[in-house]
Amino acid sequence: MHAPRRPFVLWPAPGSPAVLGPGERSFEVLVVGGRSAGGPAPLAGDLALRRLDTGERVGLAIDSIEPAPHDWAKARAAHALALADLERASSWRLRLSLAAAPAPAPPRRVAVADLVSSGFGVRSRAVAFCAPGRAPLHIAFASDLHVAALFDELEAAVERFAPDLVAGFHSPSRHLERMVEELGARAAQGELDALVLGGDIVDHAYRVPRRALRGERGEANVVRVIEALATLPVPSFAIPGNHDFRLSPWRLRSYGLGELGLPAARVPEILRQAGLWDAWPFVPSDLDALRSRSPDGRSALAPHLLELAPRTDSTATIGDLDLVLASAGRDVLPRFRSVEKGRRRLLVAALATSWIHPDLEGLFPEQLDAIERSLEAAARAGRGAALFVHAPLLQPPDSGSVEERIPRLGPPVEDSLGSDIAFERALRRSGLRRGVIFRHPARLVRALLWAGGDVALFAGHVHRGHAIELSRSDRSLRSTPFAAARSDAERIALLTTPALGQTNFRGDEVPGFLVARFESGSLRGVERVAVRADPSDSAGRA
Repeated sequence: MHAPRRPFVLWPAPGSPAVLGPGERSFEVLVVGGRSAGGPAPLAGDLALRRLDTGERVGLAIDSIEPAPHDWAKARAAHALALADLERASSWRLRLSLAAAPAPAPPRRVAVADLVSSGFGVRSRAVAFCAPGRAPLHIAFASDLHVAALFDELEAAVERFAPDLVAGFHSPSRHLERMVEELGARAAQGELDALVLGGDIVDHAYRVPRRALRGERGEANVVRVIEALATLPVPSFAIPGNHDFRLSPWRLRSYGLGELGLPAARVPEILRQAGLWDAWPFVPSDLDALRSRSPDGRSALAPHLLELAPRTDSTATIGDLDLVLASAGRDVLPRFRSVEKGRRRLLVAALATSWIHPDLEGLFPEQLDAIERSLEAAARAGRGAALFVHAPLLQPPDSGSVEERIPRLGPPVEDSLGSDIAFERALRRSGLRRGVIFRHPARLVRALLWAGGDVALFAGHVHRGHAIELSRSDRSLRSTPFAAARSDAERIALLTTPALGQTNFRGDEVPGFLVARFESGSLRGVERVAVRADPSDSAGRA
């Protein structure tokens, strides 16, 4: 995906906004492009914020413009700046200010605004601002949206050729629209402060086959997501999942489509009637679904980085809570050559379930370093922390409770490859290490247990909702109802959300999302909200 030719705002972004605390009225912007000596100032035009809570347009002043310091730019947009489209582009730091500090319209505690300019165009949902006070925070968490133009085509085919299946069809695009409607209603009542998108935001990066790619904005599925979020009056934060790294789709016959609510016996005829079926069970282009680069070497993650969030790992503070976001990377199986020798047997053991439950690369040492620093910083400041990763530490059990499989979660104290692999093998024997973060689960557990403040872990990926409580004192695990989930000095909550855009492979999980309630930075319960396939029942509590 080619970057725009004219200067544009790379950060802040719709999935990585600048957050202004109470009383703050200035922020910085990373602009890419603009090679004149004066930088991008001539194109800045009438810079303003367009508030989504009130519709008001608020003018901005440019306080300073300078070439962007390398470390400052890297901290905000490292992965986007590494793209071939941007690696030679000039970058600038603009400091902008408002005449007065913005405040959300009551009863809201947090609001968001578009950054607009006649020169830069619109960077939607780019700036958030918070009200003072310590009222409870409500954070929505949605994962596995799987938005794709291909599924919109399929929905049209079902409506035309199998109308009796429409009520049970899970349309990722429509589920997203229904969630935005539900969250908008909550925000209007002051019962929503932010949305976190936990990965697999799109099913695949581009809506066209690999060989037809031209790198144009309209080819990217993520644009549909940004358009759907356009009216949501609270900020959104995003991390990628393994599907966001996938270049192109499978052929529809390769999906199975049970996760979209279609009976397997009906799929061939629907696809034949719609002209979407072919006779071959496998063709070489099917492998494009696992490719992470286009023929000219462009990353499949480029649309996500340029349009939604220019960094995959980040931290933001809202009130007395730090949101810590970390990417679990791509499918680990196609990258088997990068797997450490000691972990290769674990990779082989995962082959049997990798089609349905693919493991992800996991967290690398530098990411875990950053997570540990973020958790320490939150604790020192007296704030709680919520950590968001696409793949979970443990897969929810198919039946029963987690303590029946793993009574205690005791990672080794020492940080060594051998002891960590022994821990990973023990977890694998429980049957709950499928579709998880492949690397360094032991160090992640240590980071959670040793965090000085309250912390909760949120994940998705496996298309099933479940809540687990981890005791800090004796390392015991137990399944718990979502409403009873807590994070405090004694407990750490490990939460997995159902998919928003699909059901699970068995078809028995209602799609939906979570809304977590935090008080003084501590998790005080989670609501599971169902999004129904039937348009007459758009959302409900489950």
